[in-house]
Amino acid sequence: MNKSFENGEILKIMFLGLDNSGKTSILYALENAYNKLENVKPTLSFETKKLFNILGLDIYVWDLGGQKKFREKYLKNQEYFDNVNQIFWVIDLQDELRFIESIEYFMRIWELLENTQIKMPHITFFLHKSDPDIRNNEKIRSNVKSVIDLFSDLPQKFSFHETSIYAREELLIAFSKSLRNVFPKANVLDDYLNSFLNKTNSNAIVLLDKNILVLSEAKKDEKSLEICNVCGPYFAKMAEKLRSYTMAVPDFIQAQMEGWLFFKSITIKDEIFYLVVFNKEEEECTMINQYMQSFVESLQNVIKYVL
Repeated sequence: MNKSFENGEILKIMFLGLDNSGKTSILYALENAYNKLENVKPTLSFETKKLFNILGLDIYVWDLGGQKKFREKYLKNQEYFDNVNQIFWVIDLQDELRFIESIEYFMRIWELLENTQIKMPHITFFLHKSDPDIRNNEKIRSNVKSVIDLFSDLPQKFSFHETSIYAREELLIAFSKSLRNVFPKANVLDDYLNSFLNKTNSNAIVLLDKNILVLSEAKKDEKSLEICNVCGPYFAKMAEKLRSYTMAVPDFIQAQMEGWLFFKSITIKDEIFYLVVFNKEEEECTMINQYMQSFVESLQNVIKYVL
């Protein structure tokens, strides 16, 4: 049976924004196809492709060119937006002269969605080209504030993420956390991770897939979650690199930092997942080690259900 957008078996994701905002480059970075960045050309009309398969759902991305003639084309044809689940609105953070133009375009899209869609898609803003080497300079910080202020009067609260193709792990986290809002069974995993968090008195736990996308998370405080989000992708990337060279991958890693970090590799139906747990208290390590194996076995059954 063919999967369909209408039946919710495929997630339809859109990248929208002005021309030269970096939409296509973001997609190449998400794919880890950095070799393609040397020859990026303006997107003519739109391009669509399957980007990932996450928890059994095919993720199809629509990259809509941002040149003015194409913007008008989309606005005249609502069918582009039928069954869209998630929109990523990309703003070039280094081009403050076009902030107003971007919000005006967004408002026209928003009005079209309100008038034509039975269910509004989830919308996330990527404040793009916030590159690591300039992120903390005065101009970029001022531009971030300006963009958020411009969008503050909108009828709905949106999430904003600073992104850069030179910080792929951050980009993956921002992308996947937004998608979790449209996963049909994401709450099942969230509830299960929360139960382990409470049972072991841990501070944060994150579940990643082999693409280093965040599938689920639970936390008691933001700093602990940030530690998982910073360290987890690097351990996962190391594991995937070892696999690519057909080398042995550590099944379990325990590292001491501001507390204790636990990294566990899980295989389910030939799919690879990674579990990252952080606990501030050394005395809780015994409890985590005690319950980890039974938790992983139960988690495997939960993921099989989601798949």
